[in-house]
Amino acid sequence: MNLRIKIISLILLGFCVSLTAQTKKAWLEAAEIALEDKDFHSATEFFKTALEFDTADITVLAASADAAKNFNAYTFASDKYERVLELDTENEYPKTQFYLAEMYQKLGRYEEAKTQYELYLSEYNGEDEYLSLRAGKEIEACTWAIEQQDQEYDYITVENAGSEINTPYSEFGAYKVDGDLYYSSLRFENQKEDVYDPKKISKLLKVNSEGVNDLLEGEINGSNSLVGHTAFNMNKTRVYYTLCDYINTYDITCDIFYRPLLDDGQLGNAVRVPGNINQEGSTSTQPALGYDSQLGREVLYFVSDREGGEGKLDIWYSVIQSDTDFGEPRNLSSVNTGENELSPFWHADSRTFFFSSEGYLGFGGFDVYSADSMEDGSLVNITNLGSPVNTSYNDLYYTLNDEGSEAFMSSNRIGSQYLEDQVEACCYDIYRVDIEEFEVPFNALTFNKTTGDSLLMVTVRVIDAVTGEEIASLTNPDENDHIFMLPSQKDYIVIAERNGFSSDTINVSTKNVRKDEEIIKKLYLDQEITILDITTFDSETNADLSGVTIILENLDDPSKIDVIRFNELGNDFQFELDPCTKYRVTAFKDGFESQTFLIDTCDPSSQGTIKKELFMGKPNLNIYLPVTLYFDNDYPDPRSRNMYTLSNYSETYYPYFAKKEEFKQKYSEGMSGDLKYSAAQNVDFFFEDDVKGEFNKMQIFFDKLLERLRNGDSFEVAIRGFASPKSTNKYNLALGQRRVYSLRNELRDFASGAFEQYLNTGQLILSDVSYGEELAPSGISDSNSNVTKSIYSVEASKERKAQIVSVRKLN
Repeated sequence: MNLRIKIISLILLGFCVSLTAQTKKAWLEAAEIALEDKDFHSATEFFKTALEFDTADITVLAASADAAKNFNAYTFASDKYERVLELDTENEYPKTQFYLAEMYQKLGRYEEAKTQYELYLSEYNGEDEYLSLRAGKEIEACTWAIEQQDQEYDYITVENAGSEINTPYSEFGAYKVDGDLYYSSLRFENQKEDVYDPKKISKLLKVNSEGVNDLLEGEINGSNSLVGHTAFNMNKTRVYYTLCDYINTYDITCDIFYRPLLDDGQLGNAVRVPGNINQEGSTSTQPALGYDSQLGREVLYFVSDREGGEGKLDIWYSVIQSDTDFGEPRNLSSVNTGENELSPFWHADSRTFFFSSEGYLGFGGFDVYSADSMEDGSLVNITNLGSPVNTSYNDLYYTLNDEGSEAFMSSNRIGSQYLEDQVEACCYDIYRVDIEEFEVPFNALTFNKTTGDSLLMVTVRVIDAVTGEEIASLTNPDENDHIFMLPSQKDYIVIAERNGFSSDTINVSTKNVRKDEEIIKKLYLDQEITILDITTFDSETNADLSGVTIILENLDDPSKIDVIRFNELGNDFQFELDPCTKYRVTAFKDGFESQTFLIDTCDPSSQGTIKKELFMGKPNLNIYLPVTLYFDNDYPDPRSRNMYTLSNYSETYYPYFAKKEEFKQKYSEGMSGDLKYSAAQNVDFFFEDDVKGEFNKMQIFFDKLLERLRNGDSFEVAIRGFASPKSTNKYNLALGQRRVYSLRNELRDFASGAFEQYLNTGQLILSDVSYGEELAPSGISDSNSNVTKSIYSVEASKERKAQIVSVRKLN
């Protein structure tokens, strides 16, 4: 069976007939003749002219839409399919719904495409098994494409290679080697065709490092066949390419050849690749060279429609045994689908295989995909390269330089030159793809596989998966995270190791990762020895307690150096313990009582992981002091000269705190801009951090004091009162004394009078001193006329206070 292959890069200049009468019938006959030769360009033009005689001829509309679809004139075809749907009241064209959906999808109109596919299935599901299956798959693809529309990789830039390379005919197969860009162009006349507007043929061109663009020298372009698809072997001693001949205007058949690259830079004689690479009755095209690391041999990848494939055009491969011995071709089934797979490319530096396919979830048409090569040669992790590499149009012939920073590809996306502007049809231009390198945050989290707990003191090593070079190593004694900044577009092997544990190894890839992404992976290590896992807590609040030092002493072997660990930021400690050994563990921190306990790993209950939670208490109540409590101006009992008050502090606190906004407004009056904002912010901070914060701190101190009293301890608590200097010194002394009494009353009333019994028995003694204005800083305003400063300023507000100064243990 002869090959029927769509050559994406094939641009055909029309089919012409000599017509003496410009009749509709004549144009339709010309269109039918063009269709017989698969000249879809000419057929589209002839049908378009025939429609001028009758724009509502549904038969001609459907035929013109089909021809335009095959000519890649998506906009023109969608317009005609829409018209067919309008006129088809008898459902004589059931496939139109599917084809319209296909055109919408090609144009990137995914929501509309999805709707039309769904309508097709609702009306015609099962009538055409292939189209029904395709419709279901394309609905999924449209949904995926919609989700991807806002996910463009911002480190990739795709630009048209320009008119010096591209023409209204197709350019394809761009491949940069040693600074020279090789590519194929379908712009050349077929000299053996002695008719008007002959079929175009492709030839190989090269843009050298100086920018000179010319045909490849030598006999390689000498025939009237279509020449294309250059590929070099690893040591660049051989150039592979294809020679193709027309079967009709649309279909061609190809064979793969190579030429030796001679010492003088010239190409030697053509050699048709031996063996079964080229097979009678099928096509073999688009060669690419790879490498099998297990066999230590080069591999020839190519595209063929031969029997034994997965679908239409498949990718095949052959292991090159020697210069003249090519192994039996095998189907690359790990990437092939029931649709077409084209343009294979092997990137040796990253061990990545690139190809284009219609068979996976994509944006529409052919998309470019990558697959990772494993050590056994298998290809895994097939990934769509995403936008902007892929579009709703056809994207093919992706090749990448060694550094992974520059690629070339061909596409008929918007921005490519059209052979026919009116129908927006054809053609394939070469595009340059610039790939910015950046660093990807990678966090390796380590865990005990047996318990699932975080595992500390693990060393994590990151190795380049291609070169085998170790690029980073990190040991974290305090936490289980290990943060690295890894170069993008690479594959890595990550190994986690710790004494007493079996290692864990994972693969990590920074390919197709966006700039704002972080990679987080978990590694699990199997425990082989006993681990002591200690966590420290504040016994009073049950909160994690950081800043603890732990000493591990080996009691069986005093000659061994004590292990000392300090965790400044965390509360987790891990130690490796020897089998059947006694240890003493001591934990201490300034301001807390130390704790000591013993461990014997001979005890069967002490095998595996020993967990200890240490709750460390604060030995001295003075760590909660001083507590400073703030008052509204002239409170409690304003305008009074009494030395005492019946009010407790809470009765003045809540009304005072409720005046926060008033103080902010009054203090910032007359100010503007940043000064006004800063003044209001300072007042806000004072009320939240000082007034409210110290009130809460008082509650905590009272709780702790009461707890110690109930445990039998006796204390003397010193209290002082202050006032801002707005009134006379004598008045302020009385006011300061009232504030001390409000605090005494607060303590008496706390917890429904819980302190009363201890005050009555003398177990709790309160001593107080009122300083009034005497300790107020000299800069505090006492002006009655300037209340902004004397009442509402933060400086004055901070002097209106009572303070629990200290606590002294009496027993």
